[in-house]
Amino acid sequence: MKIKSLFIYTFGLQICSVLFLWILLLIWLQYSYWPSIYNEFNKQQQVITQGFARTLGVVSDNPKYFNEVADSLQKMYTDAIESEEGISYRPFVVVRDKLGNVLYRNSEKLKVPSLKTIEELTDLHKDWHFTSAWNEANTFEVLIAESQAERTTLLGSPAGGTAIPLALVLGGMLIAILFAAYFSSQPLRQSARIISTRQPGNLTPIEIKEQYKEIRPIIEAINNLMARVNATNQREKRFMADAAHELRTPIAAVIAQLHLLIQINNPKEKEEIIDDMQQTLNRAASLSHQLIDLARLEAEDFPLHTEQIDLPMLISHIISSHIPHAINKNIDVELQSPDSFYIVSDKLALTNIFTNLLENAIKYNHENAKIKITLKDLSPFGAIISVQDNGRGIPLDNRQHIFSRFYRVPGTTEIGSGLGLSIAQNLAGKIGAVIRVSDGIENKGIGFIIDLP
Repeated sequence: MKIKSLFIYTFGLQICSVLFLWILLLIWLQYSYWPSIYNEFNKQQQVITQGFARTLGVVSDNPKYFNEVADSLQKMYTDAIESEEGISYRPFVVVRDKLGNVLYRNSEKLKVPSLKTIEELTDLHKDWHFTSAWNEANTFEVLIAESQAERTTLLGSPAGGTAIPLALVLGGMLIAILFAAYFSSQPLRQSARIISTRQPGNLTPIEIKEQYKEIRPIIEAINNLMARVNATNQREKRFMADAAHELRTPIAAVIAQLHLLIQINNPKEKEEIIDDMQQTLNRAASLSHQLIDLARLEAEDFPLHTEQIDLPMLISHIISSHIPHAINKNIDVELQSPDSFYIVSDKLALTNIFTNLLENAIKYNHENAKIKITLKDLSPFGAIISVQDNGRGIPLDNRQHIFSRFYRVPGTTEIGSGLGLSIAQNLAGKIGAVIRVSDGIENKGIGFIIDLP
């Protein structure tokens, strides 16, 4: 497995960013800035060429002074350029008439064929830049040529003059960023040391006040995680304690009945004890199954399998399977529902929720009572299932506790574990439903409403 480093990742991004900006600078210098500078020099050279032509035009009728003035102009131009220390500048100057006769030449380093135009000379001498200007009388032409090598020496190169020094500066900046990034990650390493030195059972919050502002969200997230883990641990401890307590009672009863069974010889009494043991063991088995179901429900990875369900048909089938229990107590079960409508939910979970509520309504209701079940289609916003009875009900003070594990309403004589409603509520939460407590039939008994999404 490859180990990722935030420090290396961040520093790599910074290096790539700096290199990208440096390359952009080189492109700008090469294709925008330096061409504009060269254009300015070309314009300046043209202006100087025109100045030469106008000045020499004044003395064009006096050959004695023509060369002296040309030498003076050329020297002034050269001295002005060479005013910077270490710069050697030697432009090529030639003056020729309309017939191509050379009237003045300051050096022999370039051969200028007679009557060659500026374009032809540029093609002939690609390393030189030519400008020309005629005097006012249009009797002679002044040509000035600057060597590209000398101009580069004069201006400097983009790489040597700007890019390389800038690269050195950026390199120094990257080194400074490297040190800054290393020391700025010190609070992370400090927080890691605090967490790594903790004992496994220590889930108390980490002190936030001493942390840097940027580290606090991470520490707060870790504190929230530890709080959830601690709450889960406490819930599991309570669950195990409650489960052990609830299972201890039937086990102790079976052990006592076994001791009694050994001492009794009467077959009828033995048969009664065996029946009691069977009921006690059935209750323990049912309780263990419910405990397992509740443990699965409280796990975060509880599986759901949603499908389209014909709700009236499903509820009708569940009611039909419980009619014999209701007939034994002479309880009338009434269903009010549309013929058919569909919802999308987990069929098994919904069956368990409704079965819990229906069994409680039958178990804790008196004889000759009534249970009313109502289905309402709220498409596309889900549906409502209402289960109401007219039994003895649950006092208002106790209703807030009925969904707690192992809670049984005081005064209840029926056998039960107190887990049914807790399981139903957990299942409802898994499928996005809500169970609400309401009044029973004609304000008697108790009612439960299931809001299905």
